[in-house]
Amino acid sequence: MSSNSNFNLGQYVRDVFDLNKDGKVTLKEFFATLVPNYAVAIAFIVVDLLMAVAEYRVWDVGMTITGDPYKALGFVLVSALPFYLAQILWLYPRANGWQQAIAVAMAIAALLSQHNLAWLTSPDPMMWTAS
Repeated sequence: MSSNSNFNLGQYVRDVFDLNKDGKVTLKEFFATLVPNYAVAIAFIVVDLLMAVAEYRVWDVGMTITGDPYKALGFVLVSALPFYLAQILWLYPRANGWQQAIAVAMAIAALLSQHNLAWLTSPDPMMWTAS
């Protein structure tokens, strides 16, 4: 592997992110360059991180109820699989309206299953009901 001694990371970052060419990269310039180009990817990463946190809760509930790691994995699959399949169906480039409707229905089902698990395992289930 040859090393290019003329490469300067700081100069490269300024070239990419310095929109007004004043030699300084501001936070506004950084986000103005990054977010429009990668907005969808950033949104999916954030949603997937939130989903991972929720799935840890589902795993914990499954382990509390059953005490069996395989059954707890089943809990995770019941709530996570529809969500991730919904993402795949929604992002499929040739998805028609029906496929996207199925994707939305699967995402709603995944979110409802997590809500129901939270309701079942809360210390006071009545706090989830409308008063």
